[in-house]
Formats: sequence, structure tokens, C-alpha cells
Amino acid sequence: MATSAYFAGAQTNDLQIGIQRETTWGTAPTSGTYNGMRVQSIGLGERANRTRPGEIRNDMQVSASVLQDIAASGGIQFGVSYGNQDLVWPTLFTGDWSTAVAVSATDIAADDSGSQFTSTTTDFTGENISVGQWIKVAGFTTTTNNGFFRVTSVAANALGVSPAPGAAEAAGDTVTMVGSRLVNGTTVNSLAIQERYSSSLGFMYTGCIATGGQINAQRGQFFSGTVDFAAKAEDKAASVVATMGAAPTARVMNTVGHMQAIALGSLTSAKVNSVTTTITREGAGADYALGGASAVGVRPGSFSASGQIEIYFADFDAYDLYKAETQIMAYYRVTDSEGNTYIVHLPKVVLGAVTKQRGGPNQPVMATFEFMAEPDPDLGHTMAIDRFAA
Repeated sequence: MATSAYFAGAQTNDLQIGIQRETTWGTAPTSGTYNGMRVQSIGLGERANRTRPGEIRNDMQVSASVLQDIAASGGIQFGVSYGNQDLVWPTLFTGDWSTAVAVSATDIAADDSGSQFTSTTTDFTGENISVGQWIKVAGFTTTTNNGFFRVTSVAANALGVSPAPGAAEAAGDTVTMVGSRLVNGTTVNSLAIQERYSSSLGFMYTGCIATGGQINAQRGQFFSGTVDFAAKAEDKAASVVATMGAAPTARVMNTVGHMQAIALGSLTSAKVNSVTTTITREGAGADYALGGASAVGVRPGSFSASGQIEIYFADFDAYDLYKAETQIMAYYRVTDSEGNTYIVHLPKVVLGAVTKQRGGPNQPVMATFEFMAEPDPDLGHTMAIDRFAA
């Protein structure tokens, strides 16, 4: 007979996270399904801000404190796996995933000299494809015409890409093109986040908007991320709100077999040890008013991206880019064992300060470059994440 009642209280292994978008800020949806999410840790919580009047007293005691506001905030930390964080990244980017590209046709040819794919009847302008987006091409007999390509121009019967297709190839095969991307924009998405430990024990955080986050790729670690939130309120949820959906089951992406490509401008063969991208929503936060302790609104702030990239110091290529303050494009691509893919893409990056590590014997010399991402005036965004289902 098994022993019961041995836990002192709720256990972290019982934790379930459910997330759903709000139609009205601060109002948790009471129907539908809350999307499950796997997390490493969650730090959402509430804090009452109390202050004391600075009264002059003769009893050697301070005055009683008064409540000023109640702030709910905190972050979640997660390992990146396909689909797991796809609902929290849009609130961090104030954007949304684009309508998925779903091209399948037999009239598409590869033109290596023109760096494009052409067609006779397929209208690329009607296929949800935009300049700057990455697409995954498959179906050509010539394997170098398949793979991931960045779109440089979109016309009705021609799709400019980089890199160029590997070889000229006439139409005839059934060629597919897929992809969807998220860029920073002006679409504010607030979330209701349900934290549950049992059917009768949990919390609801409403009006959650992102105030910052990170996306990390480091040797010896896994592809990971964080998102920090400001919320309207924390409330007890003694029963399950709506339906709690199951979390995605794809494996966490690693930085060994899953890191497929990385480029820092023209440097496609640099030996990179880590890339940390920090996203800040400058000025984001909650607003308060007289007559209530909870927030009455939130400010989504302005999007900025910066970070660090650590490489093995082998030549002056990256250093020269830093000294010249050259604007470069940076990206890396991660594909799991099932074929699910994310591409983290910064269209314009400027390398900042460089730190060289040479502190002991028998150690490689490492160069860590700080970088800042700049808004691309042609594309209209600072950062993008492209996704591709297996």
C-alpha cells in the first residue's frame, strides 16, 4: 500500500503553465484552451508597495505605512523547443507570426545567375512572402537548389533570393516553399498566464506584457530564452480557468547537432562560442491612478536588441568590422532532429566594444564583441525570427 500525504505542500514537478491571449487587456479569457508551455522556472509574483509618511513624532516610532500600489511582474525561463514559446515571443516583439507561406507548384525554375526562382503561372506576390523573410525550398532534383533562402525581392513571377540557387534548373518538379516569421512591430498582445499546481491550487496573472527578454545560444548549453513581464494583477485561481492544454512535446534544441548555420556579416566560418541577444522594451511598464492599487494600464515601450558574440580570435576580420563600425547582417539557424527550424535574424548590426580574454596558459584567446541591432530602414524592423515546421 502506497504512502500518502507526505508532501509538505505543492511541488514544482506539479507545475503547469497555460497561456492565452486576452481580447481586453487585464481580462482573463474564461473559455477556450490555455496553451501549455514547458518552463525551467517562473518568477511571476505580486509585491505591495507601501510607504510611511515622514511625520515628526515624540514617541520614537515611525508612522503607520500606507499602500501605494500593488505590482505584479516577473519572468519565465525556458529551453527553446519548436512551438513551445511561440505565444510569448509575439508579446515581446509586439508583433505576430505572419500567415504561413504554402507554395506547391510544378512551374517553378531555379535561376542561379539571376539569384532567383522564377515561375510561369505562380504569382509570388500573392503567397504571403515578404522581402527579408527566409523561406525553405524543397522538391528540386538538384539538391543545392533546395534549402533555406532569404528573400531579397518579390515580383509576380520572380523571387529574388540570397544565397543564389546552386544551379540553373528548369521547371517540372513539384517545388514547395514554406515559412512564417515574426518581426518587431506595433501590434500589442497581452496575455493571461495561468500557473497551476492542482485542480484547486493556482494563480492567474492578467494583463501581461513583455518588458524584456533574452535568446541564448552557447556551447555546452542548449538553445534557451527568457521573457520578463509586467502584469495588471495576480489573483488566486482555486479552480481551473477554461481548459488547460498540453505543452508541446518537441525536444529542446541543442547547440551542437542542431546549430546548422551562423553568419556575422561576411564571416560565415568564424568559430563562435556563444551568442546572447538581449531584447529590451525601453519605457515599458505599468501605470497607476488614484482610487485603486492595481495598474490601470501598461506601456509597451520601444523595441531594442543588443548582445554579445564570443568567437575564437584567429584573424582580424571581425575586429576590422568593429573598427570600421560597419553595419552587417547577423543570423543563426537551429534545426532539431525532426526538422523543425528557427532562424534568429538581425538585419543590421554594429559591433561595439571588444574584450579579449588571454588570462592563463594553454587557453584559447577569445574575443567577445558587444553588438547593437539597428532598425532596418528598408525592412522596417530591427529583429526577426523565422520558423519552419518539420
